[in-house]
Amino acid sequence: MSSEALLSADYVNQAHILAFAEALKLVDHDSPHDRTQPDPSSPTSPVVPATPGLARKASKPSIQKVSALSDFAPINLRVKKRKRKEKTYRSHGKTPRHDWSFVLFRWPLLGFIFLIIAVQFGFYVFLRQLVNVKEWISAWRGQKGRLRKKLRASRTYGEWKTTALALDEYLHFDEWKKEDEDPFYDWKLVRKVHRSLKTLREANDVRGCLGVLETCIRSNFAAVESPRLYSETFLGTKDLIETYFEEQEKALEFIRDSPDLKIDEKKRFFKAANTNLGISALCLSGGASFGYYHFGVVKALLDEGLLPRVITGTSAGGLIAALCCTRKDSELKQLLVPELANRITACEDSFGVWSKRVWRTGARFDPITWARKCTFFTRGSMTFKEAYLRTGRILNISVIPVDRHSPTRLLNYLTAPNVVIWSCLLASAAVPGILPPVVLMQKLRDGSVVPWNWGSRFKDGSLRVDVPIQALHTYFNVTAPVVSQVNPHVHLFFFAPRGSAGKPVAHRKGKGWRGNFILSAAEQWLKHELTKNFKLIRDLELLPQLLGQDWSSVFLQRFDANVTIWPRTRFWDWIRILSDPDPQELERMMRVGQLVTWPKLRIIANRARIEKQIYLGRQSIRKSLNSKPATDTAHQRNGNAQRLAPSPQPSGSDRPLSVDTDAEQAFSHNSRPFFRNKRIRISPSNSGVSTPKEHHHNRHADPLRSPASRRKWASSLLSTDDGVSLHSELAPPSTPGNEGFLTRLRTKSLSTLPSGTTVQEIPLLDPADDDAWSSDSSSDDDLVELTHSLPFTTMSSAPSSSNIAAADLAAAAERRLQQRQAASPSELQFSGAEHDLRQKFRRLIQPGILGRNADAQALASLKTLLTIAENLLNDFDNEKFRQFKPTNPLIKRNIIDPKGTVEYARELGFNPEVRDYQPYYTFNPRKKDHLRIGAEILRAQFELLEQKEARASQAKKEEKAVAAAAAEKVRLAYEDDRKKKMLFDELEKERRQARIAAAAAREAATREAAPPDEEDADGDEDDEDFMPGSGNVLGHTSNPSNSVSSNKKTD
Repeated sequence: MSSEALLSADYVNQAHILAFAEALKLVDHDSPHDRTQPDPSSPTSPVVPATPGLARKASKPSIQKVSALSDFAPINLRVKKRKRKEKTYRSHGKTPRHDWSFVLFRWPLLGFIFLIIAVQFGFYVFLRQLVNVKEWISAWRGQKGRLRKKLRASRTYGEWKTTALALDEYLHFDEWKKEDEDPFYDWKLVRKVHRSLKTLREANDVRGCLGVLETCIRSNFAAVESPRLYSETFLGTKDLIETYFEEQEKALEFIRDSPDLKIDEKKRFFKAANTNLGISALCLSGGASFGYYHFGVVKALLDEGLLPRVITGTSAGGLIAALCCTRKDSELKQLLVPELANRITACEDSFGVWSKRVWRTGARFDPITWARKCTFFTRGSMTFKEAYLRTGRILNISVIPVDRHSPTRLLNYLTAPNVVIWSCLLASAAVPGILPPVVLMQKLRDGSVVPWNWGSRFKDGSLRVDVPIQALHTYFNVTAPVVSQVNPHVHLFFFAPRGSAGKPVAHRKGKGWRGNFILSAAEQWLKHELTKNFKLIRDLELLPQLLGQDWSSVFLQRFDANVTIWPRTRFWDWIRILSDPDPQELERMMRVGQLVTWPKLRIIANRARIEKQIYLGRQSIRKSLNSKPATDTAHQRNGNAQRLAPSPQPSGSDRPLSVDTDAEQAFSHNSRPFFRNKRIRISPSNSGVSTPKEHHHNRHADPLRSPASRRKWASSLLSTDDGVSLHSELAPPSTPGNEGFLTRLRTKSLSTLPSGTTVQEIPLLDPADDDAWSSDSSSDDDLVELTHSLPFTTMSSAPSSSNIAAADLAAAAERRLQQRQAASPSELQFSGAEHDLRQKFRRLIQPGILGRNADAQALASLKTLLTIAENLLNDFDNEKFRQFKPTNPLIKRNIIDPKGTVEYARELGFNPEVRDYQPYYTFNPRKKDHLRIGAEILRAQFELLEQKEARASQAKKEEKAVAAAAAEKVRLAYEDDRKKKMLFDELEKERRQARIAAAAAREAATREAAPPDEEDADGDEDDEDFMPGSGNVLGHTSNPSNSVSSNKKTD
């Protein structure tokens, strides 16, 4: 279809518009007691039911209550009831809501805070202008300024990239790219992973690549997705990071095309990778006519093939999001042209028309007129589910109920599959004073529309949550949101002091602060002060409700993400904030949107290339499973090995499937049996190394087929030094010499044991009776590892090396056989389905709960699960113990928030459901055996933990005793040495005194033998000076005998 035909298409369904208008009228007079329950045959939302009763009442004349003052007054005269609030308070002795101090100080305090905010805002605007002037004068001058102007004048992304590279080269930013070292990411780990993936891929070691990728495919692994790494240059980041993403992409493609992996192994790997990495999402904010900048953002992402599958929008952003999610890529490229402005006529009413409407209804725009105009952007009365199945994109619209205390709702194909999109767009744009709250409409199977959620009214969701990042993460595992923010009250406060992705700071080669450190610090301080004052107004409830809406949270939301796009606005945009653009204005806004999106494309593309490979891998696996003939399943049930074959290549002409997970596929095809728990027999394949070269299935099992062994092997591989060659890791282990004994042991012993590669296909319950309770079983088809089938004592002694020799496997099997022979009869009866179930419960605990949470949190979670299970087992008929609410603080802290606990609770038999708008986890009585076995496993795990803790405590006590003994030994040795030293000093003192006494005796004998010369003493007497009172001669160096003679002479 041509662009002109797409732009001129008319999708208005007059019957749906009339039903919407009738619903808006009926709500005012409908009583909750008159509303009937929903028809079970009609499709309803999984969250709240619809109200077909309102549809039946729409065909009958509405009966209004008598509102006349008397029989003589007109019947349509509305009479307002008198307010007797004060009299009621006085008569019943009740007190008003607020005390006298609040009433007295509320308005003065509010005025004082607003005065402080005004002064701080003035300083903030002045500071921002000062930074802009300083950067314009000192930074962007000369050749650098000319290149910057050329960059801003680019018309295509190729032209922009060329100028950005020239600017990086001129400012020497390209030298920073060539250096691997940087404090903002773990460059040593990234280099090791890159070298490992490249070496393993070149050696055709698919299982080695699998083990490394299972470790490194994480959201922001080693901080390679940090925005700081993209804010140092105008285009790109470190060369090491670029090559790391390229090598990761090649490794994923290598695993997808490799014939050495079974389909089930590939399926589990790509599903785990998708869960660990998460997906990207595009969040389009509101902002009235500022929202048309989103067209340029979407066009820039679409042209480069980077438009995410999950798109959310609010108010004006919801309009653009609906256009993207109801059209395919080819249609979008034809619609995103300046001529699209001819279909944007929301504000075409003249001043005389809308002023009368404001006086009459309190809102500027008419919801009925807007409903007709929105049908073009939603392609008629399309629902969320219909849009998802048509394009594969997931549309999300944020709305809030009229009630002040009701939570925000994110509408999508999961929470409201049959709701008409254009009614959600009207609700998302229902700002008080602009558009009144509206009723959401849902489509029935016969094509008619009725009010949704019993005719409740909804309004703009951006008043509370403009960017629903948390809800997107909950529903779709979104870990990398891309936010396009154009809200006018938020755009003023965006300031990147250290630069943003693709926009480095102009000072100190991109490593300085905007303006300088003092100006950046002042900007941050003023922004935090403004936020603090707004929080004070909100927490003290000082701000009154204006137009029936609480506006205190408008400035206190989260408006950004790791990647935030801020289109540059003009002052004229503020004047035309409620005006429609013409083609020339829309072309300018689209070009501005593209220009601000191009600097962010590299950080978006590096992550998108990994997401794309994971998505294509899951797509090829799903095609392989769907195209597999039915005879293959029969052969698998008989124990035959699966045929190893490469996955079919996704052709370039085929667009990706519109579903991403097994549950989504079953949901789209309405296939309930698809959710049944199907286990596939897996036969071992030989391998001496991580990847089998020849597929002889009568050889030893590959140790690296176990995910746990692969993770250990990958960790040991990445822990090697950079200089160590990786070829030693690829060498096959030495095989034992006596193969006859091992062969006999394998054929006689291993065949009788439940190992990690063979699982008996014995159903736990009748699948036909358990369809409603097995929707989560698609994620429970992991391999049962050999280490998990061993008891706790043997697991702790298992070798950590990936190259496990066959002798070790045989020894483990022999120990297992001895334990089974020595087991009690009660333990020997655990076979078949019950054995598999016990193994499954053990895996859910370790590593499901203990391996993914802190020790204290895991222990508290296990204790809560055991309490719930034992309470229900002790009093099975008590309805109180058969359900629990996930909103309970204890349940939320110990079951909902920790990882792996919800899966264990659901395996016990507790499944989620919604009753009376409240979420519950209700026990399925048919899973009483699951509850009993799960409780036994929990009790056994607690005993193991207590024994382990006792052993650790005993070991700690022994360590303390050894340390105390060593300290005492050191102390005694020190005291012994000290005594010896004191004794030695005493002996030395006695010897010294003896020597002095002997020397004195010799001197005395010498003096007596040779008396001094009296004549010489008299001759020198006049030249000597005596110290007063001491008799010592100053400066005299003669021997003591001369001094004695002189003293005698003096006397």
